[in-house]
Amino acid sequence: MALPNPRRGLLSLLRLLSLALRSLRARPLRTALTTFGVVLGVAVILAISTTNVSTLAALTEVFSQASGKAQLTISPSDASDQGFPEDALDRISAVGSVAALVPVVRGQASLADEASPAEMELSMFGAASGGLVIYGVDPALDLLVRDYKIVEGEFLSPDRDAYDIVLVKSFADD
Repeated sequence: MALPNPRRGLLSLLRLLSLALRSLRARPLRTALTTFGVVLGVAVILAISTTNVSTLAALTEVFSQASGKAQLTISPSDASDQGFPEDALDRISAVGSVAALVPVVRGQASLADEASPAEMELSMFGAASGGLVIYGVDPALDLLVRDYKIVEGEFLSPDRDAYDIVLVKSFADD
């Protein structure tokens, strides 16, 4: 059995390359449009990839700011919004891997210059427009799960009788 001649393969490759170059020179508009289409396709794929990465980073940041260092958030499943029974704290703290339990009370309020609560639009995520989300936290415990960047003033007082408020910068500026 004879071995294939490597020179013959090289000649076939050169002939194929010559044919391709002649075709490209013979149809310059088709060549330019095809090149433009490939470049545009690659650019679109890169743009989508970059957008996906930045969107994922932004969503991760939003959720990490909302939940802080918490690995698990527990919410009541009933619609009455009455919170948890008194013994829930004891049962959850009995779980061996729980490092800290930090209670949070969350409420929605309408601002004086906005619609009354009866006129607020609702969606499956709660109030659809306007309003103010209010969180009630224990200042000593909340620092275990959230990092706050205080721009001006000071954080909440540990005194339970104090009337303190912490606002996000954009809301405080308004």
